[in-house]
Amino acid sequence: MVLIKEDHLPPGQWRLGQILQVHPGADEVVRVVTKKCATGEVKRVINKLCLLPLSSDQTTQYRHWINKRHL
Repeated sequence: MVLIKEDHLPPGQWRLGQILQVHPGADEVVRVVTKKCATGEVKRVINKLCLLPLSSDQTTQYRHWINKRHL
């Protein structure tokens, strides 16, 4: 889960989203992701996202999910 930074809103009003896909560049560095939020799926640059803390079990599952998608 991530918070989606909005320059015109205070942090308490930022929306929640879920990363669905990452898009590495030619240098294999991820700078853009596809995220799911209440209004649908959109691509966003990663510097506009704030990762939310996860439990260690959730972190392990998330890393497995990322690796499985060759990211």
